Amino acid sequence: MNQAQVQKTPAQTTWLGRCDALISAMFVAALLRTLPLSRTFSIIQWATRLPTSRRASAHQIVADVDWALSQRRPLLRRNCLRRTLTLFLMLRRLGLPVVAHLGVIPPKGFVHSDRAQALEGHAWLSLAGAVVYEPALS
Repeated sequence: MNQAQVQKTPAQTTWLGRCDALISAMFVAALLRTLPLSRTFSIIQWATRLPTSRRASAHQIVADVDWALSQRRPLLRRNCLRRTLTLFLMLRRLGLPVVAHLGVIPPKGFVHSDRAQALEGHAWLSLAGAVVYEPALS
């Protein structure tokens, strides 16, 4: 039996997918810690062109990324920016034309002259103009 005929078991597929997600999430986290956001995004866009042999559904990739970000490894604190950029990287490598969005929402009663007020940001993905792969809001 040659390598092309070897079939992966579901457990192997899950394990490999989780490893891929963990490595991708650590890559994104390291970029976010060391570079400005614009440079980080440029590198991630370049990395989406790297070939992949993975053949998984988008929903499986989302599940793998969510698992990786829930492991509480060094560098991996779950937030919407890290999740969005990791999913962007992995889904683009799969061939899906997802678009990453970053937005800022001023808090209620925000006054532009008051610099002490914090802005709230959010990152998300869209596909064909619709928001996709957002976790359910509780």
